[in-house]
Amino acid sequence: MDRSKAPTVTVAEGKNRFSAWIRAAEHGASVTVTRHGRPVAVIVSAESYEELCRTRRTDEAGGLAALAGGWDESDAFVDAIDELEREPAPDPVSLE
Repeated sequence: MDRSKAPTVTVAEGKNRFSAWIRAAEHGASVTVTRHGRPVAVIVSAESYEELCRTRRTDEAGGLAALAGGWDESDAFVDAIDELEREPAPDPVSLE
């Protein structure tokens, strides 16, 4: 979702209409909460939060495959890459 189009509310408005903002998050909106004009929190769906957490993990379930959502046999692909022998990068070629 484009954050520039996401609702922005003050803490007071967020508090007064909390259930409405929760419903908005359930329907895919991200609601930015501000205090004194500065963003301090974001209300997002549980699904969006889980996706964010998954992309931040560095264990075997995370990483690049997690960003792509994984695919059938993605674990085997990651294992194959890990087994490759790494070669040092060649020296840069001078264009002079």
